[in-house]
Amino acid sequence: MPRSAPYFFAEGESGGFPSWLLKYENLNVRISEETFMRYVGRYLSTLLSILAKYQFTNGGPIVAFQVENECGSSPTNDKVYLQQLYDIFKHYGIVELLVTADSPKRGTAGTLPGLLFQTANYESYPVELLGALEEMQPGEPLMAMEFYSGWFDHWSESHHTKSDGSVRRDYEATLTYPASVNLYMLHGGTYWGVLNGATIGPGDNSGLAPTTSSYDYNAPLTEDGDYTSKYDMIKGLIEQCNPIQTLTPELPVLIERQTHPAVPIKSQLSLNDILSKFDDSIPSSLSFSADSTLIFTGHIRDTVMILIDGILISNPLTSSDDLNNFGYWRLDNSTITLTKYP
Repeated sequence: MPRSAPYFFAEGESGGFPSWLLKYENLNVRISEETFMRYVGRYLSTLLSILAKYQFTNGGPIVAFQVENECGSSPTNDKVYLQQLYDIFKHYGIVELLVTADSPKRGTAGTLPGLLFQTANYESYPVELLGALEEMQPGEPLMAMEFYSGWFDHWSESHHTKSDGSVRRDYEATLTYPASVNLYMLHGGTYWGVLNGATIGPGDNSGLAPTTSSYDYNAPLTEDGDYTSKYDMIKGLIEQCNPIQTLTPELPVLIERQTHPAVPIKSQLSLNDILSKFDDSIPSSLSFSADSTLIFTGHIRDTVMILIDGILISNPLTSSDDLNNFGYWRLDNSTITLTKYP
């Protein structure tokens, strides 16, 4: 079941949208806007032309395609956009099940009843949420597209965990409801480079919460590939609840972990050295009286450092508490006193 939507989220940068879309001023995404949909069509024409031949009806492994992800939580909530996605999938010969995934608490806001099969995303309360899904799709099979086995982390937070006991309780309740279920995540991973995204909160930047590069997720299989007690528990539950026993291969031997030798730091770059390398800097000379106040209107995006005659007077980031002070994004209309050092 490929998550083939142009927007797949997964806490990735821009939910999967390419950064070059930002060059279009006032462009909105996840709506039936002409420029946006032109690029969506171009993307899906390439992707679906490849995947169509691997459909189950053609002897391949693909039994369903996810058309959008958590669209019911999108502020746009554009049904015309969903219809256009549906039409594109059909145009390129997709005959397998087309699905959406949302919390059942969103009702049918993120789907097209009768055209798109709705699945559920949840962490807990499976009986209540699957019951709500059943009411929206009476007589249809039930599926949890995202059953959360753990949770992701933001910078400055402690690592999130979900106990084996709570996972067992809710996973077993899902299997015995009965419903099909997809673990999110089965295997932790890593966002390389700058591909990790962020949660933006209300949109004014005050609630910006960057996701860490590590996407270990406290998953049954860890980011570095180790098995866990959670993995063993889930494997046992599947064997217990599945009336058809499937042949599974022997578990591979874990790779022995090694410690790399220490790497000495032999040199460093000063901040002035770094600044001198920027060709697009804007030199200026400011005159101000002692103890003047500098005001940044709105929320800083995303970090500001204030130096006077090369001396840093704003506080560096040394702990998560510093994010609530001047120089970072949480404060609205932040101020700093410009104390000039001799």
